[in-house]
Amino acid sequence: MCIRDSINAEYMGTIRELKKKIAERLNLSFYRVALSYENTPLSLDEKKLSEVNINEDATIVYKDLGPQIDWRTVYILEYLGPLLIQPALYYFSGPKHLVQKVAFGLAMFHFIKRILESAFLHVFSKETMPLYGSLRNYVYYWLWFGLGTGVESYFFWKNPKYPSWVIYALAGLFLVFQFLNFQCHKTLASFRKPKANENAESEEVKSRRGIPTGWGFDTVSCANYFWEICIWTTYAVLNRTKTSYAFVLTTIYVLVQWALKRHRRYRKEFDGKEGRPLYPKNRKAIIPFII
Repeated sequence: MCIRDSINAEYMGTIRELKKKIAERLNLSFYRVALSYENTPLSLDEKKLSEVNINEDATIVYKDLGPQIDWRTVYILEYLGPLLIQPALYYFSGPKHLVQKVAFGLAMFHFIKRILESAFLHVFSKETMPLYGSLRNYVYYWLWFGLGTGVESYFFWKNPKYPSWVIYALAGLFLVFQFLNFQCHKTLASFRKPKANENAESEEVKSRRGIPTGWGFDTVSCANYFWEICIWTTYAVLNRTKTSYAFVLTTIYVLVQWALKRHRRYRKEFDGKEGRPLYPKNRKAIIPFII
């Protein structure tokens, strides 16, 4: 639903206040309401309407975004799937080779780490996402990785005949990439730590960005995505299943799209004008020296 309406005096205040009044008027959840003015989204809720050049005669567009779900909940639920499905498949299958045991342990470590990061580390710029849009996340992790990779790994697996030192070397690489990925997440979260006299729940703090450095960020804008690719590539090489190779290829495709979008946003935001820092021109989006 998308409706145009004019603002009267009682609605003048902050964008958040206006959203609340419209939500009450339409009997909707606050998070289902999106506002825009002259094709520009009104996303910073703490801003006063006067600060974004909106007066009492302005015409805004408000839209019902449909049923919503909390971002943190989405992340925790999608990572929970493999933690429930794969152990069941693992324990009900036959005797295990060392590769299967190590691959299972590494996969469980990854998703436990991601749940803990989602619960305690990540700072989300938006509170919710459309419920319908979250369904593809569950298909991706629950059905594709949890069920698809799990069934092939424990019931139709073919032994790659790796010597034990190769298995442990790949496991070591996997854990190194996990550590680097975690450090990247810590770096990104640090930009959204509230300073003195700042409200940690404000949209401005939650959506704040800086130019990240270290842990791979000096060569690519999305080092966390790069290490994620390394994690799943290492897992696929270790596990040697068709589903794990397909999973890593899909992951690469998705992360490249996200990285290119974020890279463009960084370059636009940090343009070196009006006191803003200039984004390093030699950085790639996700793959060092390539993309």
